[in-house]
Amino acid sequence: MSDGSATAGGARRLAPLALTVIGFVTVGGLWLRRAFAVLGDAVSPALVLAAGVVYGGWLLVESRVSRRDAARPVGDADKGTMEMAAAAKLVLLVATLVAPSSPSFAVGASGLVIMVLGAALRLWAVRTLGSRYSHRIRPVEAIVDAGPYAVIRHPAYLGTWLAHAGLVVVMPSLWSALALFLAWLPAVVLRVEVEDRFLAASPDYAAYATRVRKKLIPGVY
Repeated sequence: MSDGSATAGGARRLAPLALTVIGFVTVGGLWLRRAFAVLGDAVSPALVLAAGVVYGGWLLVESRVSRRDAARPVGDADKGTMEMAAAAKLVLLVATLVAPSSPSFAVGASGLVIMVLGAALRLWAVRTLGSRYSHRIRPVEAIVDAGPYAVIRHPAYLGTWLAHAGLVVVMPSLWSALALFLAWLPAVVLRVEVEDRFLAASPDYAAYATRVRKKLIPGVY
């Protein structure tokens, strides 16, 4: 392997961890700015800060996966979808945190509940796969059809989409809604399709797909 190829491979291995750190710092700053900007409101600061605690805690827990990925070889199965999804997520977070909004307590609290449920579903999926889970698309080591994987084939993606949808409900605006449905949702669906096609090359996964037919939404898709 040439020095250039080795450097590129190293950069790709570190990409998930680097994106996590950059996102934590950048988005964390915007989150604090947003919270202080609405300090005059008795409800909004509490909701914004609570959402920040949930999101930050989720990132910290999942950063262990990013650190583990940094030591693994990187293939071409992703087809750029991981970076695309990261960009779409950043667009969504910036749109949500920058656009003004002032939801009622009931609306904001319901969004916080959706966030918690989405993050819990994703972490449940990650925990179910254990060391097999990766932010990169990788060959199947062993089929896991327990827990959420007994219902849909990609519960981690559903969890992360729900968590971000909940965030948009906590801080609703036209811009955050557009980013959720026009940037984040297509990025998640594309990643699901790319991963599913790649994994279908494994006979074991193909058999699993005949048992668990829905990819992302139970009974729908």
